[in-house]
Amino acid sequence: DNLLQHASKHGYGEDCFKLRRIDEKKQLIWNTIPKMKLFDIANRNDKTLSVLIVGFGSYGIEFFKMLVWYCQFEGYKLQINIVDKSGKRIEEKDYIESLIKRDCPELLKKNDSISVGDAQYDIKIFSGVDALTADIDELLLSGGSTSDKTSIANRLSATNLAFVSLGDDDINIEVSIRLRSLFDRINGVKAKKDIDWKDEVVDIYSVVYDDQKSSILYNE
Repeated sequence: DNLLQHASKHGYGEDCFKLRRIDEKKQLIWNTIPKMKLFDIANRNDKTLSVLIVGFGSYGIEFFKMLVWYCQFEGYKLQINIVDKSGKRIEEKDYIESLIKRDCPELLKKNDSISVGDAQYDIKIFSGVDALTADIDELLLSGGSTSDKTSIANRLSATNLAFVSLGDDDINIEVSIRLRSLFDRINGVKAKKDIDWKDEVVDIYSVVYDDQKSSILYNE
């Protein structure tokens, strides 16, 4: 409105400036992913990148789609774990899975398969897990309530990077701090058991719009 008023006041023609619509969510993701240095992380981990997405709302979905597109390199394995308190079974279909099929209809058909010339995707959905409760602790530390607890715990303990988007600055900060504590505990347990692991901090990215609040979160 200010631009239009300025143009009208000074008699500028229609070609004096251009307006471009910007999708705020896409722009945030597009600007952030290149800064994550995903391939540097993958190359330090035998060409494997394990990403934890906490919250599969509009930002989580956009991050997921961009991540899959960005990591299309032969010989690399992208492991994605999605945690969301939604996704309860509705008519025998998982809600989170249906969102992926809506935007990436062929992706889950090739899940965890190897094709010549393609990247390898390994996607697992953890529905009905509330990151604000002890659900997230149980899932990361012991594999949750499923029958294959050890396999899931090992899978999640290999996380290299986490992305948190739960729709509120304060909640995102709270969950991010909680995740930092949990991953530190996981690494401590591995060290005590002399399990082979790399002393590498899990990068945690959180959607926070308040600049003052965002200063709480940082990686050294």
